[in-house]
Amino acid sequence: MLRAALALGLFTTLSTGCGTAPRPAAPGPAAVIPASPATTTKDACHRGLQHLRDSLRSPVYVEIYASPELKGIEGHLAELREVLDEIAGGGDDKIVVRTIRVKDEATREAAREAGLQEGYFESDYLRGIGFFGVSLRHADEQEAVPLLTSVSPADLRSWISMKIRDLDARVNGRALRIGVLTGTDEIALGDANLVAKNPEDSREGPSIQRIVEQALPFYHFVPVDLRGGKASIDPSLEGLLVTQPGRDLTDAELRRIDEFFLRGGKTGAFLTSAVNLRPGDASMRATIDTHGIDQLLEGYGVEMKNEAVLDWGSSVRLHIALQSGEPLELVGFGLTLAAHKENAPPAQQTLDSSFLGFSRLDELAMPFSSPLVLHPELQPEATLRAVARSTPRTTVDASETIHLKFSSTFQPKGQYGSRVLAATVEGKLRSAFDPGRSAPARLLVLSSAQFLANPYARAGNPVDLPGGAASPADEDLQTLSMPYAQKYLTATILAFKSILDWMTLDDDLYACTQDERR
Repeated sequence: MLRAALALGLFTTLSTGCGTAPRPAAPGPAAVIPASPATTTKDACHRGLQHLRDSLRSPVYVEIYASPELKGIEGHLAELREVLDEIAGGGDDKIVVRTIRVKDEATREAAREAGLQEGYFESDYLRGIGFFGVSLRHADEQEAVPLLTSVSPADLRSWISMKIRDLDARVNGRALRIGVLTGTDEIALGDANLVAKNPEDSREGPSIQRIVEQALPFYHFVPVDLRGGKASIDPSLEGLLVTQPGRDLTDAELRRIDEFFLRGGKTGAFLTSAVNLRPGDASMRATIDTHGIDQLLEGYGVEMKNEAVLDWGSSVRLHIALQSGEPLELVGFGLTLAAHKENAPPAQQTLDSSFLGFSRLDELAMPFSSPLVLHPELQPEATLRAVARSTPRTTVDASETIHLKFSSTFQPKGQYGSRVLAATVEGKLRSAFDPGRSAPARLLVLSSAQFLANPYARAGNPVDLPGGAASPADEDLQTLSMPYAQKYLTATILAFKSILDWMTLDDDLYACTQDERR
């Protein structure tokens, strides 16, 4: 069995200091909802930063720690200080910025106490061993960027602004309320499907919802049950999150969702595809069905195909050691791995890190995807943009049943070609059912049925059966779930946090996340 051969490790959950050594965001096209035709992105950003400062009830102290002996540090300091001074605005002392040069044991100890780390820098622009990071203090809360590498000004601006917003939300108990569609037999945020479940252990395992709520308590997930279309969605919610449904959505339910987005200023994230697998099904047999979501998405200009994506050029790979000590690599076909390509043109970028939801990520697992086709002609007042793609060595399968359990017998069939896996719609959104109605909105379609789950844990864990019994656990799948969690779930959690940021930023502050071509 695989379990006997695998070295066990601890599953690392999200902490508020994750992602502290970012890779520079690649430049790419971006869209923002304009407040008016005369309003520029720069104006909107400045207005958003002013709103951020006005919302602070007490000062935020931002301290830059830098070792003078680092070669190239002065240029980095000047760029960072320019961005932080823009955020601070000057004059009202709501955001206080200062630079601390780490040049003796006392300042080194101060840097460590502030949460910074001494690191080795080796690039064309910054070299040596020392400190370069940022500490943020607000009332009793503190957060650090322990190790800061070179990033674009737009990335720095949005990153630091969101950290200040998050700190203030924690200090003042502010809630960012996101609706989560329920009542559709969906894969729920609260499902304990991230790690292997021991049938003899009565404790509930971790879920994506529990991890986020513990680390980021200002995010509140509000269940939204449409009751077959009889209930509307609370207009006070900032956005709506839709995960993989297990039943068909009615026309009335789809119209309620459309009604919510047409209220104006709303956001949505659809983490769904046409590929469906039952929990506890160790055979991992997939059926193809969009459950009606495609009718809504196509109206928004994003067609979801009734197909499964099989990326032969970039899939999840798990390495284990056999009892003999020989290494074994298993490829998870159907589990696409989107990887950022530095300096790739937008049409060839497989993971676009200029999109806020994927910022500072090198790769991201997208289990059980379906291809998306963009139709910008259906949304003439919005910008449609692909933010994740498969590699050119991708085929699709539209079979009624597809076996996706690990195997060495998979063979490509059909035409090769890159497929869109994730896309955004930003601007004045036209109704999917009434083309005469429109309103500003931002939508993300991330075509991955189990994006927020561990597919091997979900298929291998026991599930409750009628009569109080439980299905048996699949030892091989549970064993594979361990390296999957260790290798891929941290990026998933970080991406989910960034997607929540993207959903909850007001339009003006969102303008600050755009590329520095303003």
